[in-house]
Amino acid sequence: MYEVFLNDHCIVIADEQEPVSSDFRFKIVNIQDDRLLRETINSFLSGDEKYLLLRGDAGRCWNDFRHFFRLLPAAGGIVRSRFGLLFIFRRGMWDLPKGKIDPHEKPEEAALREVGEETGLHQLEIIGRLPSTWHIYLSGNEKKRKDWILKETHWFMMASSGNEPLVPQTNEDIEMVKWVPEEHLDEVLPNTYASLKNLIKNLRK
Repeated sequence: MYEVFLNDHCIVIADEQEPVSSDFRFKIVNIQDDRLLRETINSFLSGDEKYLLLRGDAGRCWNDFRHFFRLLPAAGGIVRSRFGLLFIFRRGMWDLPKGKIDPHEKPEEAALREVGEETGLHQLEIIGRLPSTWHIYLSGNEKKRKDWILKETHWFMMASSGNEPLVPQTNEDIEMVKWVPEEHLDEVLPNTYASLKNLIKNLRK
């Protein structure tokens, strides 16, 4: 199963009988050919459909789905210390530190670099790999051709002593870096991105 977000809209690609558990009320589309897939994607991107569940051969459908977008790899980390989990506050939302993977850089290297740049933490240890998240956005401006981007973010669980000072990367619009005790996660979850909520909630299981 593949789950892709466009802001708070969601499109899921799953096999015909694969169970899908979600809070969303999906419109189900049985994908039979490329034409229907193209029409469904265009409907989703235009905002006509908010929650779509595409049923069929998930592997083939996913491979075809990705060809509609320019792929962009990114990496980030969920950092845990005795003080809780690390969040950044940027553009009015609670977020996790992450960023683009540079050429010839491994996801693990990019994740450590981005977390360090955005939060000031450098004494970090990767202790596990987490599921990737996928989201779509429109890139470009009036001077450049706009492209739809499909970004895969590789996530890693990281450990920190919590003793280093937190330094927000203000030139990336980060206003605050904060440790949030795990028993207080419900205070930030309503104001974080839809693509991150399940990732964070699954840490409690």
